Amino acid sequence: MPESYIMKKNLVVIPIAALLLSGCGKTIKHTISFDPNGGEIDTFSIVVKDGKAIKELPTPTKEGKTFLGWFTGWGEQDIQIDKDTIIEQDYDLIAKWDTYDVSYLNGDNSVLTMETVNAGDLALGTDLIPAKSPDEDYCYYFDKWDFDFQIAINKDYLISASWETESIWWSNTSMASIITNKTYEYPFIFKNSLFSQSATIFNGELAEYAFGLSLANQDIEHITSFLNDADFADIFNSDAYLNTTEHSIGFTFAHRSIGEENLLVAAIRGFSYSREWNDNLTLGSSGNHVGFNNAAENVYTNLKIYASNNNINLAKTKILVSGYSRGGAVSNLLGTLIMSDLDIDYSEDNVYVYTFEAPAPMALENVGNYHNIWNVINSGDLITKIPPKEYGLYRAGQDIDIYDSNVNTLLKAFDRSLSIPDFKTGSNYSSDAEYQQYFIEQLLEYEDDVDANPKLSISTRDQFYNNAQEYISYVMGIFFNLKDETTKAISDDLNSKSLISLLVIIGSENGLYNYLLPFIQNDGAEYDDAALKTSLEFFRLSLTTGALSPLLQEFMTNPDHLNRAIYMHAPEVNYVLLEHFLGNF
Repeated sequence: MPESYIMKKNLVVIPIAALLLSGCGKTIKHTISFDPNGGEIDTFSIVVKDGKAIKELPTPTKEGKTFLGWFTGWGEQDIQIDKDTIIEQDYDLIAKWDTYDVSYLNGDNSVLTMETVNAGDLALGTDLIPAKSPDEDYCYYFDKWDFDFQIAINKDYLISASWETESIWWSNTSMASIITNKTYEYPFIFKNSLFSQSATIFNGELAEYAFGLSLANQDIEHITSFLNDADFADIFNSDAYLNTTEHSIGFTFAHRSIGEENLLVAAIRGFSYSREWNDNLTLGSSGNHVGFNNAAENVYTNLKIYASNNNINLAKTKILVSGYSRGGAVSNLLGTLIMSDLDIDYSEDNVYVYTFEAPAPMALENVGNYHNIWNVINSGDLITKIPPKEYGLYRAGQDIDIYDSNVNTLLKAFDRSLSIPDFKTGSNYSSDAEYQQYFIEQLLEYEDDVDANPKLSISTRDQFYNNAQEYISYVMGIFFNLKDETTKAISDDLNSKSLISLLVIIGSENGLYNYLLPFIQNDGAEYDDAALKTSLEFFRLSLTTGALSPLLQEFMTNPDHLNRAIYMHAPEVNYVLLEHFLGNF
């Protein structure tokens, strides 16, 4: 055989043989990786020889869970791998636990609630509704959970929500606190859906916006800005903002579209109304509170004129009426005037009346059934108990009480420096209700005193009308007509005097008149001397020997108790209580 042939053959055979020989004795290995599936583990992979058992598998841990083993997956063809399994391929194993946590998330990714599901079972879902805070342009409504609830649960899940959106308008206002002297900023949201429900259903979100509307109605600047922020048109402010009299009433009208419908708002001023205080005390001898009723009739007359001037069909328009304190009482009566007007076919579903901290303005015989009037009150506020029910005056509609005995805790959560005085330990009362009862009893039970002067009694509405109304109204009319610097001078001077000096002023005949007359004269205010002297003398006698005498003594002993009652009427207090009542705070 030729040598060349042998050499060529070797060139072929030798490499083949070498290749075959190189494979002899080589070990085949497989990589096994471990996914702890939410647990913790020290070893994430191991290498096992082909045809051998693993012998030792890592054991993961997970708080509150029981490890059930390592699996190739969760399908029908997947298997469990244990220490005795013969390994002939690579595996990616996943840990199986007895139960899994399915967490449902709010819009800010905080956990709303968590459901524990057995391995392989289905999640049940939750009836709880997640929340997502509004942003600059939209508010968010829960649509559905972004998850297929037919999936068998074999791992932990964080389930997010899908949301529907609605356009919103932010309306902001501010007001100086009478407690801290700080100015607080209050944001409120306007949106069309505030008026999607019947007015006969209490709507917390609408109550919140109506509170803002009432709060903003302290002057033309605030209320106009508040309404402009929500795209209201044809804003009309009454002359009373610029020229307040004893019988004027500040109010604002505006309107805008809400979808295919029209909305008209009537906001009644409840702050900074000075001389209108006269009407607050003009109860009259019978029927509705005369001062509030006259104001409500004034507003309603102008409301119809405004509607006519702006081509608004009141019968086909949604109407929002709102006011705080005096404005709340007038709003309460305005709501009844609207619904009692037989010349216009109003729908109870479309006239939304929300009042805040309103005194009682309506005679019992006129109260009726007004299902669309909602009076939001803090029952710890003495103003909501005035005039006393013994005078036969009530609020029309339904009261919503937002009082909370832990008011100071709530106030400090809003602002650490905001609080009101607590009742002194060992006093005759320890709660707002007890103090109110004491206060009103002193007014009503004076005539039972053996030394009572019948001309000073205000135990009944008739007695108040005949004995006190004229004098108190006159004094208030003068006082609120004084310049700011004059009232400050009086306040500063009184605060500088000793208790004995104050007792001398109110203890001597015409002492109050003699003390205040120089301030009034220096102010330049107009007054009738005889009327002023008679009115101030009635007030002095009421403080020293009349129905107000026990209250004066109580104030001198425990001044913080009356201060607490006054502060309970403050807007910042009732804003916090309302937000807490609505679950926002």
